[in-house]
Amino acid sequence: MFTFKFFLSFALVVCLAGRALAAFNITVGTAELATKDIIAPTTAIPSLCSQNCTIAQNILIGCADDASCLCGTDALGNLTQCEQCIFTELIRENKPMADFRAGSNPVLGAYRTACNASTNTMPPADTLVLTLPSDWDGPFVSVLPVGVAIIYALFGGFFGISGILLLCNM
Repeated sequence: MFTFKFFLSFALVVCLAGRALAAFNITVGTAELATKDIIAPTTAIPSLCSQNCTIAQNILIGCADDASCLCGTDALGNLTQCEQCIFTELIRENKPMADFRAGSNPVLGAYRTACNASTNTMPPADTLVLTLPSDWDGPFVSVLPVGVAIIYALFGGFFGISGILLLCNM
C-alpha cells in the first residue's frame, strides 16, 4: 500500500514546507524577536533618530519573513543606521538604554547570526556593528578636587596616627 518512495516523498515535502514556513527570528539572550520587534518602541527612540528608525522599521516590515530581503544591503544598512543613531544619542545625552533593543550591539549580532542561519551567508562584520562617536572622550568621573583630596588625606592620616598612639598608650 504505502511504499518507501511514497514515505520518502512525503517526508521531503514536509521538511521543505517546514523550511519554507519558517519565520525569521532573532534570539537575544532569552528573548526571541520577530522582525517587526527588532527595533525598539518609539518611546525608547530619541526624536533625532525617529526618521532613520521609521525607514528601517518599514523596510523590515515590508520584507516580512523573506530572509534574502531581511539580509540584503538595504535592510542591513538602514537597521545599522537606526541603531547607531540611537547609540550615539544615548552617549551624547548620557542616558541608560530605555529598552534593550535601543542602540544595542547584541541585537545586531543576533540579527547577523539569524541571517547566517537563514541564508547561509554571513553579512560582513562591519555592516552590523555600532561604533563610538568620534567626539566621545570616554568615561570621566571627578570625585574630589585635588585640594579637597589633600585635606581628606591629612585628616585621615591625623586620625589614623592618633588612633595608633591611643591604642599604644593603653
